[in-house]
Amino acid sequence: MSENLSQKETAKRLGIVVRVLSRYTKSGRITRNPDKSYPWPNVQLEHQAIQRVATAARAAGHGNLGFQAERARLVKEQADKAETENLVRRGELVELADVAKLVRAPLEAVDRKLKSAKGTHAKAWAKRLRVSEAVAMELIEALVEDVRSDLRALAGRAE
Repeated sequence: MSENLSQKETAKRLGIVVRVLSRYTKSGRITRNPDKSYPWPNVQLEHQAIQRVATAARAAGHGNLGFQAERARLVKEQADKAETENLVRRGELVELADVAKLVRAPLEAVDRKLKSAKGTHAKAWAKRLRVSEAVAMELIEALVEDVRSDLRALAGRAE
């Protein structure tokens, strides 16, 4: 025999709050009569089905645990964003493009000096470093290539 219950009585029998019952009703997971009463045996079966789905979701790693992890991730992102904004405001964090503009000219000057040092200063470098002229040339070429790669990296990031 079907028994029609009020929203408050239905929530009490199911062991949930009225707000949750209302949410289930709005989402269509629990049906309600046109007179807004709840047919007891049907509602009880629908609620058991909802509980089975929730239990399966928790067992699969979803549900509230997933929500809590997502919420923690969001809180961390918001804190990181606020910290970044504070660093920018205090002038402790600047855009890479601004840094690239500042260091490009000095690095290019170093690059030009190293290019000219290849031929004319290799003997002096060799003597100062107590290595052969060939080793000095290798060191200079490696240094030139490092500066060039730094310039390429700055140019690529700044664009």
